[in-house]
Amino acid sequence: MAQEEGRYVFDLLAWTAATLFEEYPKLAALYSDTYPTVIVDEFQDTNEDQWRAIKALSHASTIICLADPDQRIFDYVPGVDELRIQHAMDFLNPRSFDLSKDNHRSPGNGLLAYANAVLNNDPTVPVPNDVTIGTYTWPSSVETRIHQYLIALRDYLQKKLDTEPTIAVLAPTNALVGRLSEAVSTDAEINGTVYPAVEHELHLDQDLASTAAYAVASIMEWPGLRHEDALLATLEAVCDYFRVKATKTSGAKSTVRTLERALTALKSNTTIRAKTATVLLKAQAEGIQLSGNPVQDWQLARARLTGSAELSELFAKARLVRLLKATDAIGRALIDTWDGNAYIDAAAVVRRVLANRMIDENRFEEAAHVSFMNMHKSKGKEFDGVIIAETKFGRDQLIDPSSSDSDIRARRRLLRVAITRARHHVVIVRHATQPPLTS
Repeated sequence: MAQEEGRYVFDLLAWTAATLFEEYPKLAALYSDTYPTVIVDEFQDTNEDQWRAIKALSHASTIICLADPDQRIFDYVPGVDELRIQHAMDFLNPRSFDLSKDNHRSPGNGLLAYANAVLNNDPTVPVPNDVTIGTYTWPSSVETRIHQYLIALRDYLQKKLDTEPTIAVLAPTNALVGRLSEAVSTDAEINGTVYPAVEHELHLDQDLASTAAYAVASIMEWPGLRHEDALLATLEAVCDYFRVKATKTSGAKSTVRTLERALTALKSNTTIRAKTATVLLKAQAEGIQLSGNPVQDWQLARARLTGSAELSELFAKARLVRLLKATDAIGRALIDTWDGNAYIDAAAVVRRVLANRMIDENRFEEAAHVSFMNMHKSKGKEFDGVIIAETKFGRDQLIDPSSSDSDIRARRRLLRVAITRARHHVVIVRHATQPPLTS
């Protein structure tokens, strides 16, 4: 596709540009002639290929790097280096400007000071009036408290600003974001008070949910394919899911290697050792009876994603597809692929529907007054008010005191980013037994 059509996967763009600039200095010079000044925002999160491209352009262009080491929240991405700012200092020998005291988003209040206190675990900085710490205990739930605080914050900011405020509800994981979104989507009676549903836009990192959906769709193709082709297509889809995951966390790379060995064994008709592959082999041999009802058949196909840790993870991610507001479009599209026995090219159809959904979301994502998203996705955005939610379990904690020092530091950086998204007020909702954020 790259050679014949000039189309590239986005993640290869920086590598391709850097390689061309390095191998053909005249090409880099032409770009520098067109772009004599290059501004690199969020420089602290650049990966190795992006840095290579910057270095190549720096020979003739003026490079301006905007960087905040305390907002480095993508260090889990391969190629992102915590020493990148030092690399720039050594290679570019730049003039330096300290803008850390400038606060144009929320001037005149204590949000930035408190965010820095959380970052540095400084208990001497008091919680300002613009920050509310809310707690809950069982049998109350974080979903209940978020519903209450969301309506209260909206009413408070509307009176203060005399306009409809923008509010973001943030959480550490997509799973918790999804739960909170569902909770506020319907009316709720809490202690005798009815809290109405809140219209909002849900912003999920779609790549893993979408890739899991492709695996489900591939199972809906089984009855129309040869046994070997059907299993290969689904196992390849499962492997693709973990390839995508490997771009976010190094722990998935071993799973990719295991699944790729299973693919090789399947193609060469040798012994398959991966549990995920053997489970799918058995499920495919047992067959699947589809009815032509895309909703029922989707659930039936998704239920085949069980029997191994990898398949169970895909099952959980595929369930998030309903939160992408694309289920109706997927259902309508799948109806057209039904041939009375199987869904022909179902995976390609689902891919197209979800791709269109992602384009639409990116086009209109700023329109909603209330937005739900994970804390990483909030980077670079700003809102009148921000609500940050956590539970007391696992990755849904804001800070896990039992984790490593590096993990705690990374979570504090992420929390600082989340707090500083707000212009006027922040609400942090935590379980009552959680330790304070500064101590």
